[in-house]
Amino acid sequence: MAGMPHPAVLSHVQRPHEKTHLEGVPHGRRVAEVDDGRFLARYPFLAAARERVHGLGLSLGDLLQDAAFERTRRRAVERVLGSLAREGIPEHALTDPDHELFSYPLARALVVAAGDEYLASRYAVAESKLLSSRLADEDEGTLWHIAPEVGLALEADPQAYARIHFLDYLRHAPARDPAWKLVNQPLRAGYVSLTHERAVRLAESAFKDRLLEELDGLERPGRSFVQAFQKDLNQIQTEIGAHRARFAPETGGPVRPEAFPPCMNAIWNGIKGHVNVPHMGRFAIVSFLHTLGMSGEQVLAYFATLPDFDVNKSRYQIEHITGKIGATQYTPPSCATMQTYGICPLEQRDELCFRIHHPLSYYRKKVRWLPPPKPPEAPKKEEVKDAGTGQAA
Repeated sequence: MAGMPHPAVLSHVQRPHEKTHLEGVPHGRRVAEVDDGRFLARYPFLAAARERVHGLGLSLGDLLQDAAFERTRRRAVERVLGSLAREGIPEHALTDPDHELFSYPLARALVVAAGDEYLASRYAVAESKLLSSRLADEDEGTLWHIAPEVGLALEADPQAYARIHFLDYLRHAPARDPAWKLVNQPLRAGYVSLTHERAVRLAESAFKDRLLEELDGLERPGRSFVQAFQKDLNQIQTEIGAHRARFAPETGGPVRPEAFPPCMNAIWNGIKGHVNVPHMGRFAIVSFLHTLGMSGEQVLAYFATLPDFDVNKSRYQIEHITGKIGATQYTPPSCATMQTYGICPLEQRDELCFRIHHPLSYYRKKVRWLPPPKPPEAPKKEEVKDAGTGQAA
């Protein structure tokens, strides 16, 4: 097939109106050579990476059929499947940077071809995590080149690594983490000062949002692309189904609080003890209970004991999390996420906690160790006494 690859394959994060030069880079900070092939392979969403792809003059047929690009195709599939794995997208040794470079647009096209919003969300998160891990290993100057291309408006700060306007900070900061609340940040003249580590985290969030937006706007690949990846797309759909099944609501009996992991016990006990449980804790317990099979009304009954209980507000939040309103049923956060948000009681973890990675895994393992629940006792038959003798009938 002659001509350039399909638009869904070559469309990248870069937009025409974005700035690609480095305004405000602090004096003395080294900036990576962006025309280096290995650098572009590590950050394939850059405008320079797109230019390299176009400059090689390959056709869609080359990418889909040529044996020389089999490794590229396998890496693209690996990126997509990695987004559904706990470990995320695996890192690759860049022995041939162009394979890594081309695998990124192919992976994006695979996600669009699959046509699944859940996969798109998982993929955007996984790619943003890969970006974050790579930036953490780079010279600090690298982020000054990456930031504007992912939509992160960093500025020089003489007292810190960088600064960002508070409105941009609020747009990209983790919403549920108290440590990221604006009130806890060094704020001067409307700008938040950042360490390099925090700037990388904001870049991760900005890239995720940008990638989701880009995926939503991409044209679905044509028949030749789908045919070339048909087996892989079938495998991807199977993995999506299996992943969803692991987090589907339980239907195998009553919820057993004695099998709850320490984190959910802590949240549960906080609710019963009339403690103001933080938002992320409520989100975790609602999604956890719903996944175990509780209805929204049953969850609402437990929340009625909260000191700040508002029935209408709580009902809306529960119905939103459980998917009764809106298109998404949220799954409980993983152990790593619980720890990040400070709602994992680290000192209360038991032996099982160190063998699992998700509160649901803890519950499902522990519930198998418990004796079967006792059946409810039948109501006792009320004794009726004979009116004449006073004896039981």
